[in-house]
Amino acid sequence: MISILRRLTTTLPPLMDPPNSSHRLLALTQHLRLYKPPTSSWDDDDSEVGFSESQTTIAKDPETFRPRRAAVLICLFEGDGGDLRVVLTKRSSGLSTHSGEVSLPGGKTEEGDKDDGDTATREAKEEIGLDPKLVDVVTVLEPFLSKHLLRVVPVIGVLNDKEAFKPAPNPSEVEAVFDAPLEMFIKDENRRAEEREWMGNKYLIHFFDYETNNKKYMIWGLTAGILIRAASVVYQQPPPFLEQNPSHKVLRNTALQVIETPTVVNNKLPKPEEVKETKMEQRLETLAQHFRLQTPVKSPTTAAARAAVLVCLFQADDGHLRVILTKRAPTLSSHSDQVSLPGGKREDGDGDDVDTALREAKEEIGLEPSLVNVVTVLEPFMNKQGMPVIPVIGILNAKEAFKPAPNPAEVEAVFDAPLEMFIKDDNRRQEMREWNGNKYLIHIFEFEMKNKYTIWGLTASILIRAASIVYERTPPFEEQNCSYKAAFAEKSNGMGSSNLEQRLQTLAQHFRLQKPVKPDLSPTRTTGSIKRAAVLVCLFQGEEGNLHVILTKRATTLSSHSGEVALPGGKREQGDADDVDTALREAKEEIGLDPSQVNIVTILEPFVNKLGMTVVPVIGLLSNKEAFDPAPNAAEVEAVFYAPLEMFLKDESRRAEEREWMGDKYLLQHFYFEDHGKEYDIWAITAGILIKTASLVYQRQPAFLEQRPKFWSGTAHHTTA
Repeated sequence: MISILRRLTTTLPPLMDPPNSSHRLLALTQHLRLYKPPTSSWDDDDSEVGFSESQTTIAKDPETFRPRRAAVLICLFEGDGGDLRVVLTKRSSGLSTHSGEVSLPGGKTEEGDKDDGDTATREAKEEIGLDPKLVDVVTVLEPFLSKHLLRVVPVIGVLNDKEAFKPAPNPSEVEAVFDAPLEMFIKDENRRAEEREWMGNKYLIHFFDYETNNKKYMIWGLTAGILIRAASVVYQQPPPFLEQNPSHKVLRNTALQVIETPTVVNNKLPKPEEVKETKMEQRLETLAQHFRLQTPVKSPTTAAARAAVLVCLFQADDGHLRVILTKRAPTLSSHSDQVSLPGGKREDGDGDDVDTALREAKEEIGLEPSLVNVVTVLEPFMNKQGMPVIPVIGILNAKEAFKPAPNPAEVEAVFDAPLEMFIKDDNRRQEMREWNGNKYLIHIFEFEMKNKYTIWGLTASILIRAASIVYERTPPFEEQNCSYKAAFAEKSNGMGSSNLEQRLQTLAQHFRLQKPVKPDLSPTRTTGSIKRAAVLVCLFQGEEGNLHVILTKRATTLSSHSGEVALPGGKREQGDADDVDTALREAKEEIGLDPSQVNIVTILEPFVNKLGMTVVPVIGLLSNKEAFDPAPNAAEVEAVFYAPLEMFLKDESRRAEEREWMGDKYLLQHFYFEDHGKEYDIWAITAGILIKTASLVYQRQPAFLEQRPKFWSGTAHHTTA
């Protein structure tokens, strides 16, 4: 019937011999009992589809810990034709969620359930009348995570006596019970896929069309994903199609649903207030990591007409993130009585935008800078007067320590509002406006907390942007921002030198906050032979105002990657102090780029190639494009050219090819670019690095499905000596 059953021998110790059970089912039972899902823990930061902690028992103290957890039963039996089949249900059309959809029997964990097997079999009995005594539970798979952050644990059971099971669907939950061949879910027949996006991540949803007894069923979404996984385990082969599961990662410290386990000390669970305090600290810490937490590097700028505002976030008692806002004094000459974020114009003593925002917040509302953990800055917004306004994101670590002291000359009131409100359509209206011939929408949010407040204009736009980043989803309404806002990404004509310097300084400041997440792969002083390299992503602003990156075409005489497009760079040498040294030295050797002409602003998280070589992208800004006269080393470089950075977020002149490495399927992106009559193919790890860089600079995801190889992030790669 299936390959694993043919390969299993009778030397395995017998585990059970129920009546009416075929040798094939016995062999399958023995095989699945040996399956162990990948081990992990509740506190892993990368909880997603395929994440496993399914052997974890359920905490019995509902006041202390109530996990959002469910289990479904993958009940397998042998059909009349000898094939393995799985029991499925069509949900009742009267249900409030997922009505009329196909699912596996199962549901949420209840207090009396001792483990996931209990949950799955109890729900199966309630839904379709399947007696738990008929099911031999043999293993569990790693949990799947739904969009609502519900952990769904697949429990595999074998129905040894199919004739003893008489389906009795509960009409309030189930409309129909049917079965389908398990192998169908690792075949490409009667299957289609749709590309979706969730919290900024693109993925594929698989749909399987199935007909039995003249009834048609569509099996899709999480149910299809679970059955693809189950079939892959049983038949010990991956599907012939690209899976691309959604990565519903748990950002535990945002206002999203949190799934955590308390620490048991001396066989006692902590008190509810202790758990609550710990959760809040952990949430804020992870939110900071989400923003790529690093202390900002002070970088003086010369911009005279420039302002900064503080988007100060804290976690309320109900677990939701809130932002501190002010109502301006009625006596002010501009924007009187309006709601705004704390902030104001830069002054001579300010070192950078962070200094401006923190100083203004202290002056306006008495917020001590020591209470705020600044984690990043957003791209500038431009007001009607042409002044760039830089949002500085900070986290208020101790809400109780902040006692608002509004300056009556500037502020009438201090209040806070839920951040998520700004990506919801409730209490929101919009007005069409026009500026310099361009039509745009102004968003107006009505909020009441003791008093009524109207949050609109630039303040609303900044908060929409901040909320979109924190919750990793776009608002459900059309933004249509005014063109004068997008100072960071706009293409300006006739940009003067002072504006160019200002823009590059803003870009540098933005990048200085984008530090790598993995400290073990950050730059370190090393000696000896190591498998590490660095490349220079050298950016400059072209005459038309958009950012370009310096690229090379490798010499055709090189023994590896000859004739391919690459970023300047190479392997670390013993004399290099760090990755920056490596990248700058290699760029000078390859294309004659003097290190003094490059302003290094950050490094990105490393990429790892198939040979296990760590490749660290170093981001630098070319301070004076005219002073750089390329001098390619003929032994290494055939040509030097420049490509627009934004190209690597667009779907134009791009194709992707599906590859496989050590069982993992992924996509290799190719970008075709023509410069001075020459055509270049920018692909593989070079393309991957540039996609990542462009995503950071323009703060948006690419317009296509990326599907990176796992080994780029240092997982599932094969290292060689």
